[in-house]
Amino acid sequence: MNLVERLYEEHSGINAKIERLYDVVETLDNIDALKKLFEELNKEILIHLREEEELLFPELVKKMGTSATSLQLILKEHEEIKTLLKEINNLILEGNKPKIFSAVHSLGAKLEDHLKKENNLLYSIAHEFIDPETLKEKSRLAVKIRQSTNI
Repeated sequence: MNLVERLYEEHSGINAKIERLYDVVETLDNIDALKKLFEELNKEILIHLREEEELLFPELVKKMGTSATSLQLILKEHEEIKTLLKEINNLILEGNKPKIFSAVHSLGAKLEDHLKKENNLLYSIAHEFIDPETLKEKSRLAVKIRQSTNI
């Protein structure tokens, strides 16, 4: 499996966790369950973003340059997602249930849009511009990132 295929599959896992988070946040009767599930999702997303930023994007920059609009857009959205994750974490710690509900739904909408862009645009570009052997090697490095990440 190459890096792009790996990242694409990770999107399914992220989507599944968001759906579970929606279910928990709908009732908000168990803040501990919400906290645990959010911690899992937060870790998964941050590792995924790290894999893209450290392994995929540098290869794309080599081929497309740093001014590529699609890369700038994706990186900007990564920062927005990280900000939302921090905000939700703080809201959970505060126990602010109405704001948690709103922030989780904002994150879900942002992720849905973002993952579509990556699946339909970024990953297609990666397959076109990055040779298959490089993508396989980057996939092996992604495994190492997952094993060593303590987020």
